[in-house]
Amino acid sequence: MTAYLGLPTTIRDLGNGSTYIAYLLREGQQRNAYFILHDNKVIAQGVMYGNDYTTLEFEEIPNDL
Repeated sequence: MTAYLGLPTTIRDLGNGSTYIAYLLREGQQRNAYFILHDNKVIAQGVMYGNDYTTLEFEEIPNDL
């Protein structure tokens, strides 16, 4: 992902082997592409506007992945 999107702006350990990574898509609009990985495999992805982390429900990642 880094080869295409550059360095991530946010990396957050979600526990249970899951990681949240966000990349800035456009300056000014603060659009971020985000990926949630589990054991280095993408399990969720999307676009987030601004820093509205409430749109992401971290607690809903299954513990048994």
